[in-house]
Amino acid sequence: MDTYLSTSHNRKKYFNPYNDGIQLSVYELKNGLPTGYKVYVDDDQVATIEFRNQEWIAGILIGFSIKVRTFRDFELAYQWIKSNVT
Repeated sequence: MDTYLSTSHNRKKYFNPYNDGIQLSVYELKNGLPTGYKVYVDDDQVATIEFRNQEWIAGILIGFSIKVRTFRDFELAYQWIKSNVT
């Protein structure tokens, strides 16, 4: 999935090969590559995924609390968010 997300950084929404109702929007770049994504479901932001210190950090708003986990790759972070928001 990383190859789909590191295409032209001037696009607001990036291609999601899963077509599962989740939209990703880049909000942070480092050296021209996306390192921060807002995650939307039905136009509502439900999570973020950020790359820090060689790991992906995923945060999900659930009710009045935020769940946070770290992952070794983007795909695992994305799948964790997907399982909690869809």
